[in-house]
Amino acid sequence: MNSPCQEIADNIGTLFICSEFKYFIKITTPFIYPDGDVIDIFYRRIEGGFILTDLGETLRWLESQSVSGMRNEKQKELIETIRLTHNLEVKRDMFIARFNSNTNNTKLASSVLEIGQALVRLSDLWVLQIGRKNKTIIDSVEDFIKNLNISYEREQVYTGGTDRNWRPHFYTTVKGNNVLTHVLNADNKSNTKPILCMVNT
Repeated sequence: MNSPCQEIADNIGTLFICSEFKYFIKITTPFIYPDGDVIDIFYRRIEGGFILTDLGETLRWLESQSVSGMRNEKQKELIETIRLTHNLEVKRDMFIARFNSNTNNTKLASSVLEIGQALVRLSDLWVLQIGRKNKTIIDSVEDFIKNLNISYEREQVYTGGTDRNWRPHFYTTVKGNNVLTHVLNADNKSNTKPILCMVNT
């Protein structure tokens, strides 16, 4: 049997690039996550065959797309559907496909293609992480606070010591400590400096 890299090159061309990675062979694919990061698939021989896995990168990427870093119920349901459709295992957030030693060259190449497409489908679930189109970063921070069971008020007006009114995004209470929080949006940098000056005065 040829090396996995040769099998891939012979069957699906040079767009898939192999390199050594610890105990694996890393297969750099032409597939990408929604932010443009390249999807890598990792090959490793095991007793009786071999495995292909993403080493947990897909779920790590998916969870990084929200402030809370948590999957919602709809995502969990669709992740399970995609997993079953493509006959993948999940272990410590890694998607794994197992193959026996009788798997031929063409099957290896087609399996790499199929798993790559499955990882693209999984990463596309990030749109559910954001939810409605009009959901803002402040909404995401609110979800994060709720998940931590922190007592809070949102966008209430408070009067300071100089009788000036303030409308912070959140007023939270944690272990008896009161904190006023204003969320800065990196997409609107022009407003950042005035807000910082206001907070520091």
